[in-house]
Amino acid sequence: MQWARDTLWAAAILCGALLSAWGCASARGSTREDAPPAPATARPPPSPPAQDVAPAAPPPGSRAPDIQPEQWLGAKDLVPPSEVRARRMRAPALGETAFLFIEAEPSSARIHVDGSRVGEGRAFLRIRGSRWMVLRVEADGYEPVEGAVEVREREVVKVRLSLAPVGGRLTVVTDSPGAEALLDGQSVGTTPLTLPRVAAGVHRLVLRAGSWQWSSDVEVRPGETRLIEVTLQAVAPATVAEHPETVAPPPAVATPEPPPPPTPAPVPPPHTASVQASPAPSSGPAASDAPATATAQGRPDCNAVCRRFVRAVAGSDSIREPIFNRCRERCQSGDLRFSVCAWKARDMNDVSTCMNLPP
Repeated sequence: MQWARDTLWAAAILCGALLSAWGCASARGSTREDAPPAPATARPPPSPPAQDVAPAAPPPGSRAPDIQPEQWLGAKDLVPPSEVRARRMRAPALGETAFLFIEAEPSSARIHVDGSRVGEGRAFLRIRGSRWMVLRVEADGYEPVEGAVEVREREVVKVRLSLAPVGGRLTVVTDSPGAEALLDGQSVGTTPLTLPRVAAGVHRLVLRAGSWQWSSDVEVRPGETRLIEVTLQAVAPATVAEHPETVAPPPAVATPEPPPPPTPAPVPPPHTASVQASPAPSSGPAASDAPATATAQGRPDCNAVCRRFVRAVAGSDSIREPIFNRCRERCQSGDLRFSVCAWKARDMNDVSTCMNLPP
């Protein structure tokens, strides 16, 4: 009986253990099935690629400060030296150092400031005292430039000067005033006229008066005045061409061959420089002989030749004098062709032809 009782107790304990284990399992299964699913973790969106950010625009109405480049003064900016004294009296003296930089062309140009030579081609100066500096730049074969410039405290004033080559003057006279004159294709005025500055060298001169036209190459030398006189009535009418400035050369003047020179006069004693024959007549046929006066060496007497030459010049003594000087210069240089032409000249057309003969 005792054994049976123990067996029942053991069975009951076992059944209780089994029931307990089944209930826990059921509870765990029910819990897994009935529980709601956990929400999925959201991934952050991918970041956009980096982009260049432009600088912010300035607000409306604002502007960047103005910056001006350096400035150079030229010959047209210089003040005439005659005005410097009055300007210096009105302007106060410099309180601090000012600076002056000068460049000149050609590089051999001599630079003077207030009468003192400071360099060639370029110069850099520190200025104290007066605000106004008088500049003078000069070079051989070039026109000088002179003028004054104002300097200021703590500032650099830059001056650039280019010199122009020295030229000559050209005077053009016609028997009938009012002819249009063109030099190298450019109209320069009407006759009579004097061009005060013409570049040295050979230039093409054209004169026009109605249907009449004349043209020739003229040479202008540095520092000299070239005189051209033309008789319009003796010039053939102009030929109409595609380019008016291109004209044919003037017709050649028929010049008879000079006869052999006469036998020279007896040679004077050694101390006599020259012997002159009787004065040549002021008028005569166009076929006159060669210069009748000659020196002891057989060369023409240039004074006699040129006195006869200027008799053919129409105009005042102020016109004849430069022609006489030019004639004597060419004659004394041994230009026999010119001397013969000058001896036989009878009118202004002959004078123009002789003066335009190449040396």
